[in-house]
Amino acid sequence: MKRKGELTMETVIVLILLLIVLIAVALIFRGQIISFVNSITGVSSGLNTDLSEATKTLSSK
Repeated sequence: MKRKGELTMETVIVLILLLIVLIAVALIFRGQIISFVNSITGVSSGLNTDLSEATKTLSSK
């Protein structure tokens, strides 16, 4: 007899499999997100350097 609120073994197995898939997807995208953030940081720091050099050049004239 099934009581109210009781999880079946099938439901527990499905939830465990879904959790494993979710963790795998998170690990795959984690590396890509870190790479994307590093590339954006590199571009923005390069722009900052270029802007500071341009400002120095213009202020010295």
